[in-house]
Amino acid sequence: MVDRSPEARRRLIAGIVLAVDRADHGCLSVLMERFVVEADMSALFALREALLQAAARRRAW
Repeated sequence: MVDRSPEARRRLIAGIVLAVDRADHGCLSVLMERFVVEADMSALFALREALLQAAARRRAW
């Protein structure tokens, strides 16, 4: 059973952002596969926004 709750989506997005920050390609691959299976348009936009914010934080360092 797939957990499609907003909290589960937030946790998955946070995990993806963390995997990108750590350049953990194996973890990122697994998380992205789960995300794509479960995602709707609002989830895709939320992921995009989270990745853009993380990139902005990295550039600010």
